[in-house]
Amino acid sequence: MDYKATSDRTFLKNDGKALKAGARLHGDPAYSYLEISVDSGLHVSEWGATVLAQARGYLVQIFGEYSEKKYARLFGGHFGPIVGFDFQSFVEKGKVLGAEARACATLVEAEIKNCYVHLGSGLTTGAKVENGSAEMKVFGTGFKVGKWIGVSLCDNELAFNIRSLFKNI
Repeated sequence: MDYKATSDRTFLKNDGKALKAGARLHGDPAYSYLEISVDSGLHVSEWGATVLAQARGYLVQIFGEYSEKKYARLFGGHFGPIVGFDFQSFVEKGKVLGAEARACATLVEAEIKNCYVHLGSGLTTGAKVENGSAEMKVFGTGFKVGKWIGVSLCDNELAFNIRSLFKNI
């Protein structure tokens, strides 16, 4: 989460090229109510750049011990384009090689350990590499291969982190 203190209700990050802002009604490190955030601008890395203009909002967000690996979001949506030419996309989330226009409404979205599920409706379209996986969708229907393997139908998605699943074998 991008809030500095557990009691913060807003955050703003601006480095001159990119802006990230958000607000919530109430929350702490384990949950948030009525959270809305925007992320826009140019994100430059050592190996390329990503441009995005996205907004998301959820009625409830629940986070586990490690918020990147365990979370659930209920009743909301995620909208906006992302375009990038960044080779860090092969190892890092948020860095993109390709383009995607996202438009989806969410009933439930969750990632717990090695499994990601999104139930809702959407028309996400694009082709990209992000976080070590290649993904292609047309009107929310498509597939993901690489570190994550998954399928999507009208942005109802089920994916598994193959690298982590077989790490312990």
